[in-house]
Amino acid sequence: MERLDKPMGDLKKAHFSFETAVMSGKEVLRVDQLSVAYDEASPLFRNVSFDLRRGETVALIGPNGIGKSTMLKCLTGSLRPVTGDIQWGTKVQIGYYDQEQTGLNPSNTVLEELWSAYPGMEEARIRTVLGNFLFSGDDVLKKISSLSGGEKARVSLSKLMLKEANMLILDEPTNHLDLFAKEVLEAALMDYEGTLLFISHDRYFLNKMAERIVELHPGGTEHYLGNYDDYVEKKQELEDIAREAAEARQASAKNSSKSDLNTATTEKSGAASFEAEKQAKREERNRQRKQEALEQQIAELETKITDLEAQMALPEIYQDYMKLQELQQQTEEHKAELIKAYEDWEELAME
Repeated sequence: MERLDKPMGDLKKAHFSFETAVMSGKEVLRVDQLSVAYDEASPLFRNVSFDLRRGETVALIGPNGIGKSTMLKCLTGSLRPVTGDIQWGTKVQIGYYDQEQTGLNPSNTVLEELWSAYPGMEEARIRTVLGNFLFSGDDVLKKISSLSGGEKARVSLSKLMLKEANMLILDEPTNHLDLFAKEVLEAALMDYEGTLLFISHDRYFLNKMAERIVELHPGGTEHYLGNYDDYVEKKQELEDIAREAAEARQASAKNSSKSDLNTATTEKSGAASFEAEKQAKREERNRQRKQEALEQQIAELETKITDLEAQMALPEIYQDYMKLQELQQQTEEHKAELIKAYEDWEELAME
């Protein structure tokens, strides 16, 4: 048989990792009573305080327009707050990813963009890094202005990787990235040994990465341990407690005119009913969360199976027995997981 070179194209995958040049101190960041306003009449937010410790992975969330990106610009020094104090710890080296890619020079080529940021680095090293981000051959001579959103994101990530910072500040890092690039980024950040503060609207990314949630609102911040699902559950629990307390106060006021005996009997019965209702609602919320998680898992597995079957239909894959066997095995594993997920979902639906 005639030997054929292994095809590249779709088989060529990005891979990278974030390393740290030095280790920072244990106390990485302290923000105290920070306020930001573009004019005195309409402040974005005020009284914002939070801390970061070495190795933490924290998500900054809040409604659109609240000033999350503005907060990051204050932390990186590109914007000055109206009041408050920002203190960075010892040996902290900051790497910042801007979702708008404003740090890229449109007139540079891809190679020039990295070389201008790291002029002392050898061209071979820069080309190797760009190759890891799927820029090979003449791709490195493309102008930044001609790149797609995803390509610009990969250039920014390559610059960020070379910085070897021990504190990463990321503003919507998964925007413009395809599914595989997102997975590679998640894996690189999971292995990152430094401190991470990020903004994201990607619920899957938030659940995968966040260890603590800082919610920004006009009057300050609220802090929640865990990922995004934990945050949603805690918020719902707090709302239920507040509502149930208000209902209990109304019931107590309504029955205050009754005799002591009737009042005692009513309160006892109301308390038992209240606890039973509370437990039933808690169980229903848990069931709904499990169903939603299974629905997301089912959708992801179906997408993966479709992608794998499409790859196996390619001539270059169909003729590669080893690769075809590997893809078939992956497909069967995903199908088994899909059947199990459907069974679990149907069981919850019956409940």
